[in-house]
Amino acid sequence: MTEAAAPARRIALLVNPAAGRHDPWALARLAGMLARDGASVETLTSRAPGDLAARVADLDVDTVAVAGGDGTVNEVVGGLAARRDRPLPRLVVVPQGTADVLAHEYGLPRSAQAIAAAVAAGRTRPLHLGTVAGGDGAARPFFLMASAGFDAEVVAAVEARHFKPLKKLAFVLSALRLAIHRRAPFEVTLWAPGATEPRHVTCATAIVTKARHYGGPFVLTRETGCDRAGLHFVGLIDDRPAALAAAVLKIARGALEGAANVVSGPVARVRIDGAGAVQIDGEPAGHTPIDVAVEEMVLDLVIAADRDATPQS
Repeated sequence: MTEAAAPARRIALLVNPAAGRHDPWALARLAGMLARDGASVETLTSRAPGDLAARVADLDVDTVAVAGGDGTVNEVVGGLAARRDRPLPRLVVVPQGTADVLAHEYGLPRSAQAIAAAVAAGRTRPLHLGTVAGGDGAARPFFLMASAGFDAEVVAAVEARHFKPLKKLAFVLSALRLAIHRRAPFEVTLWAPGATEPRHVTCATAIVTKARHYGGPFVLTRETGCDRAGLHFVGLIDDRPAALAAAVLKIARGALEGAANVVSGPVARVRIDGAGAVQIDGEPAGHTPIDVAVEEMVLDLVIAADRDATPQS
C-alpha cells in the first residue's frame, strides 16, 4: 500500500477549456477549497494544443491537477515525461472529459469537495505507462491504450468535426457510419514477456492496452490495469458489421476475450504494420506503422480519500 504523502503545498491547476464537460465554476470552487487547506494554487489555462505539455515541463510544484478529459491528461503526462532529470509531481485528475476512462479505471472523485479531500489525504496509486513510436521514431507516452483500425477511425472522424455538444452521440453516429466501410488488415508482431521469438497475427483492429476499461465504464479486458506494469494486446480478426456488433455486445458484458474473433494476451512489445489511423488515449495520433512498448517512468496518481491504495490484481 502506498503511504499518504505530505500535504500538497504547491499545486498547478492545468485547465483545458475545450474539454467536453468543462465547468469553470467547479474549478473555481476546487481552487478555493485547496487554498483553504493551505495550498498555493496557480491556475493555468490551455491556449492551444500542446500548451499544457510545454508549461508543465518547467513547473516547480509538488502536485499537478489536470482538468479535462483523457486526451488532456495524456498531453500533461507527455510534458511530465520530459522531466526525467527532475522530481515528478503527484498527478491529480479533475474529470471533465467525454469518456473519462482513467476516472473509471481508478474510481477517481469527481466533485470539487471530494477532489480537495483526496488531495488533502494524499493517498496515491501508481500510474504505469506505455510508449508509442511512429515512423519518425519519436516516442509518445500513454496510460490507457494505443490502437489502430476501426476505433481509431471513429476518434479521428469525431475530432475532425470539432464536436463538443453531444460528443458521445457523435461517437455513436460516426461508428455506425464507419462500420460498413471495408479496411485493409494490419500485420501485427507480438513479443510476449520473456519470449525469444515473436508471434505474427493479422487483425482488422489492433489494441495495445494498459487499461481494463474502454469508452468509459465498459470493460475491454480483466487481465491488466493502469496501476500494474506491462501491456496487454486485444485484436479483432474480423471487423465487418456483424463482427463489430458482436464485439460491442461482448464489451458491454465485459466478456470480449475468449471470443473466436479475438486474439489477446500479455505483451512486452508490439509492432503494427499496415496503413490505418491510430489513436492514443482517445485522441487521433497519426497513422501506422507504430511500435508500442513499456515506458519505465511511473507516476503517482492521487486517488479518492476512501480508496485502497493497493494496486489491483
